[in-house]
Order: sequence, then C-alpha cells, then structure tokens
Amino acid sequence: MKPGCVQNICAIPISAAFFCAVFLLHTTGKVLQPVMRKEDNMYFDPEQYGKRLRELRLLHGMTQEELAEELHISLDHMRKMEKGRRTCSIDLLVEISVYFKVSTDYLLTGKVSDRVAERTKILTVIAELSELAKSF
Repeated sequence: MKPGCVQNICAIPISAAFFCAVFLLHTTGKVLQPVMRKEDNMYFDPEQYGKRLRELRLLHGMTQEELAEELHISLDHMRKMEKGRRTCSIDLLVEISVYFKVSTDYLLTGKVSDRVAERTKILTVIAELSELAKSF
C-alpha cells in the first residue's frame, strides 16, 4: 500500500483529517461534524453584509439612490449589495466603512469591537505599571 492511500485504490495523497473521517465512517458508521459556534463564524455572508449595509443606510436616513451617489456606484450595484447578490471591492468596503464610521470587521462579519472596554483595560494596565515604576 502506498503511503497516504486507502487500500491502494488511489494515487492521490489524502489529508490526515480526511483519512480519520473515512476511518470513523468505516468503523462506526458515524462521522464527527465540526462544531461551529455563531461567534466563531469567520465566513463572509453576502446576505448579512447586505442587511448591515441597509441598516446603516436607513439609520442615516438615506435612500439607496443617495448612498449610491455618495459612493460613486450605480443604483443597481447598491441594490444588489443590499440583497446579498453582489459584493464590493476592498476599496469600496473601506469607503463604506469610513463613510458610516464603522469597522470593516463589522461590515463583513457583524463583529463589533468594544473600543471603550479595550481602552479602559489598556489604561488600567498603564496605571498599574506606573504605580509599579514609582515603587522602584
């Protein structure tokens, strides 16, 4: 048997994960499914992106036509982005992010960074280090 092949029936090396899945299926009849928590989802969902874009537009009291004009894109492009049928370039993503004062992470994944909490933690560490420095 060639290394990386199952019973010499293939000439293509297989990954260890695939081999383990095949072995589990063969011996137990079950395959372990990866656990994917919602907050761990790092995949881009165009429909969710479109919903966030629409929400931002509405929060700013804008029509699709007005936002398309501000972003220098066609109305058709704007409509398709909001429906999740079309994505945008990185340049346009950054432009949207700057325009609405949100992070690209928020636009792409919906994750919101709590900058106030992060800043508070950093300032606390700085204060503690300053106190330590004074004691020396």
